[in-house]
Amino acid sequence: MAERQQGNRRRRVRRKAGKKPTTSSAALDAPSVKTSALRKGGVRLNYAAKNTLGRKRFLIVDTLGLILGVVVTVADHART
Repeated sequence: MAERQQGNRRRRVRRKAGKKPTTSSAALDAPSVKTSALRKGGVRLNYAAKNTLGRKRFLIVDTLGLILGVVVTVADHART
């Protein structure tokens, strides 16, 4: 239900901006996000390519910067 509401909001914003309601192109960004101090029971892993402790966040946005999708993994998640 939340995804449908978000989609409706995104279409309204795109119409107000003079764009078509559906997305024709998107951009993917995958920054590493440092985590705070290790919490009890938490996992803190090393992303080898950047030597960063934390999480890896994948964001897909449309041409207006509206979020289309998000996935968060541990930073050293194997690339497949």
